[in-house]
Amino acid sequence: MAAVPGEGDNWAFLSSGTWSILGTLTETPITTDRCVEMGFTNEYTIGGWYLARNISGLWLIQELRRKWDSSGDPWDYERMAAEAAEAQAAPLVDVADESLLAPSDMEAALLALIQSSGQQPPAGRAELIRGVLESLALEYNYRLDALAELTGRRAEAVYLVGGGIKNRLLCQLTADACGVPVHAGADQCTALGNGLGQALAVGALSSRQEIRQVMRESSEMATYPPRDAEPWADKRNRYTRLQGT
Repeated sequence: MAAVPGEGDNWAFLSSGTWSILGTLTETPITTDRCVEMGFTNEYTIGGWYLARNISGLWLIQELRRKWDSSGDPWDYERMAAEAAEAQAAPLVDVADESLLAPSDMEAALLALIQSSGQQPPAGRAELIRGVLESLALEYNYRLDALAELTGRRAEAVYLVGGGIKNRLLCQLTADACGVPVHAGADQCTALGNGLGQALAVGALSSRQEIRQVMRESSEMATYPPRDAEPWADKRNRYTRLQGT
């Protein structure tokens, strides 16, 4: 968290990898019952508090690849993202559903969720991948709204760090779903935060703001502006209905 290359005062961070962590800086801990109900935790970083929540992540895609990938028909992440980018339609799934935590067959678990929600099944693997990625992006938005409820302000940008920055389709879908720019960079944010925290301790850096500045100047950042507002408004409503709210 100390090394997220955020700029300004109103942004959220999203650490994206096998699992995801979404959060934002706060002046003080938020200790309401509602915070507990929403599954957020208060943690401390260099210079202040932040509110965060664990979220499912690219584990869903990793498990699909583990099932499908073979020497005769290789499915690497580049192929999965490329085929998903061409898919025109995709069913949505509640990525927080407990059935997706550790199923023996991720594909079967996803298809069962889609069937139980009354949606049309995907026409093929590309639509299933697309559906998973869109659902992840919509889950990020769903929890971003929760952060806004708890803090009284909605983030104007999301800084995405971790290995997930390599999935450019997910980065763009996250911007589309959340309706705010996504700035993606710093895939080794944890290690760099450790090192820069030590640089602060020995006086080589002077503040947490300077840590973030060093990160911005040392990382290749890509910005994904939100697109297609109207279709995504409908998708947000569909995903909320999957939550039973």
